[in-house]
Amino acid sequence: MIRQKYLFAVGGLLMAAGCKGKDSGTNPTSCANPAPLTCQTGSVDAAAPAVVIPTTECIAATLRKIVDLETQAAALGVSGAVDPKLQAAAMQMATNFAADKTNLDGVESRNSLKEVACGATDTVNAALSMKLAALQAAAGPGFDQTFLTNQVAALTEAKRSINEDLIGWSNSGDLKTTIRFIRQRAPEGTPAVTAADFMSSAPALGIVPDLKALTALLAGPGGTPDGGAGDTQ
Repeated sequence: MIRQKYLFAVGGLLMAAGCKGKDSGTNPTSCANPAPLTCQTGSVDAAAPAVVIPTTECIAATLRKIVDLETQAAALGVSGAVDPKLQAAAMQMATNFAADKTNLDGVESRNSLKEVACGATDTVNAALSMKLAALQAAAGPGFDQTFLTNQVAALTEAKRSINEDLIGWSNSGDLKTTIRFIRQRAPEGTPAVTAADFMSSAPALGIVPDLKALTALLAGPGGTPDGGAGDTQ
C-alpha cells in the first residue's frame, strides 16, 4: 500500500513536469523531441593570421638568402670601411658567411635537399635587400656609420628569422646543426660557445657574435656593449 502511494506521487510529479498545452494543462504527448546533441568545436578567430610551418626546403632557401645577401654586405664593408676595427669586423663577417655557404652546400648535397622559397624567405629577402641597397649607395666619410647602423639592423633580422621562423621547425638533425652553425659557433679546437663566452670576449663565430661586435662599435667608446640594441642572443 505504501509502495503504491509512492509510485502515485512520483507519477504525479512527472506529469506536472510535462509540457504545457494551449489550455495551460499538462499534455505530455505534445512535447517535441529534444534537439540532437552536436559536438562543439573551439571558436576560431577569423581575423587571426594562419600559422604556416616552414618546410625543410623553405628553411634551406631562407638560410641561403641570408648567407648570399650578407656575403655581399660584408664584402662592401671590407672594401669601404675606413676604421680599421670596422674593417676587421667586416672581414670576420666575410669569413663567417663563406663558411656558412660551404656548410649549407654540404647539408643540401648530403640530403638531396632542394630550396623552395616561402613566406619566411620573402620576409628576410625584403628586409636584407633593402639594407644592402642602402649600403651600396653609401660612400665617403659617412660609409662607416651607414654600415654599422645598416648591418646591426640586417643581422638582427637574420637572427630573428633563425630564432623564430627556422630552428624550431626543422625536423632534420643535419639541417638543424647547420642552422646553429650559422647562428653561432666556436672556432675549431675551442670549447663550445655559451652566453658566458660573449661576456668574456672569447672567440666566437656566426651571426650572434658578428652582431655583438657591430653593436659594440656602434655604441662607441664608453657606450653600452650592445649599443642599446638589446640582448644579441
